[in-house]
Amino acid sequence: MTKLHLIQKCRFGRVWFLAAGAFLLLASAAAWIVLRELAILKSRNAPIVALNAAVSDYMGKLMKHPDQKVDPKDTATFEAKVQKNLGQALQNAGFPMVSASEAAAAELARKATVAARNRARGGVNAADLYEEAATLYGHLTDADKAMFSPRTENLDPKAAAALYAKIQPILDLLRRARNADYVDWGPIPLDPVGWSAQMEEFNEIQRLASLAIWEADVRFKSDPAGAVGDIAAVEAIGRSNASNLIGLLVQIGVHMSAIKHLEQHVPIIPPAAAPDLATVLSPSALEQSFKSGMNGEASMHQAHLDEYANPATRQGSYLQKMLDLSHSPSDPGSKQVTTELEWLKRTDEEIGTHLLEPEVQFQQWWSGKVAEAATMPLAVDGLQATKSVVTRAREVAVATAMLNAAIALERNDQPRFKSILDPSTGQPFNYTKTINGFQLDSPTLDPFARQPNPHPVGAVWNGKPLTRSYSTPASP
Repeated sequence: MTKLHLIQKCRFGRVWFLAAGAFLLLASAAAWIVLRELAILKSRNAPIVALNAAVSDYMGKLMKHPDQKVDPKDTATFEAKVQKNLGQALQNAGFPMVSASEAAAAELARKATVAARNRARGGVNAADLYEEAATLYGHLTDADKAMFSPRTENLDPKAAAALYAKIQPILDLLRRARNADYVDWGPIPLDPVGWSAQMEEFNEIQRLASLAIWEADVRFKSDPAGAVGDIAAVEAIGRSNASNLIGLLVQIGVHMSAIKHLEQHVPIIPPAAAPDLATVLSPSALEQSFKSGMNGEASMHQAHLDEYANPATRQGSYLQKMLDLSHSPSDPGSKQVTTELEWLKRTDEEIGTHLLEPEVQFQQWWSGKVAEAATMPLAVDGLQATKSVVTRAREVAVATAMLNAAIALERNDQPRFKSILDPSTGQPFNYTKTINGFQLDSPTLDPFARQPNPHPVGAVWNGKPLTRSYSTPASP
């Protein structure tokens, strides 16, 4: 194995390392994208085969009955298989494993850093409120948490009402966090120990988002405006830690859940909810979170390069540790590794700027980057890994704009409808009048659609052009 391939595995190993927690929580679209990176390593050792088989089996159950609750036994079996095989796969691939004590120490160090920053800055840190909310979440029973499943059906009304009341202290913290002075989860982690600690932060974000979306669904029945406000609090949770590629994936997953639930309630969203709705569907906020994630990824590359370039820190640097694992005679040398990492860093920064350009313009830019990377093995694989995130982000941007357009039609605001452009085309969305209402569509792929997939992972989401039907009559 060359050093280039080993560093390539560092990047994807981090994605693997963090993927497990996301799967164990929501089996969300963000987690699904992460899983697709398994194929890049092209390693077919037993743990990876077992991991792919477990995911394929579980996702097959989700695809077969997408609107029904999955048997908890199936979920428990899936979780056990992921926990067992992911760790073994990483170990076989040569990744340093993190002990519980190392992860705990990293978490304590992170909290100490955040506390020091809080004292220096003053004001309220939203991350502190989220962690307080996560502590309250931990006090809920397993039966309570099971009710937050998006596939939970036929809930007992009394049990649902009791749980709704029980979780209001958690929602109060989330609402306060949305209006906090700032959000600071601590330094961006640069090694497996830090990534392990960060995984718990992402777990907290997804747990709290799942809870708040459930609460908003219940609240829509009696207080639609308040429910949209709570969806806005969900959006704030997702945006709070989009500080690198994995954080961006989590943010995309949370945002997708938020807009999907809003889509289901378009006819009853009142005008009074307009400010909160604008917060959730803000194109500029979405673009900023995308830029933040990609810039954070670029910053991580730069930190690794700086640590390696400094003679005083080189020997203990993460990059040096990864290079030391390789002793291949075909090793191209560390200079090429650093050159390609610098290229990836610049490209990650540029992606945030180009991400929401119309399709033709974006593809022209992307093709240029692919051509630049053609002679750089690490850069080629780096682009391949990033492509899934880029594709998902662009799909979600289109779905968000389409929801904005549908709400404009729902309110008979024709000028606003025509002013909301499909990010993939730069033109208004295609409109079709139907018997019961209207349909909007875009040539971009649907981030929610599912279709069978012959590959080991079982299914993919981006199966067909994005189309939404609404029951309220309207005509542009």
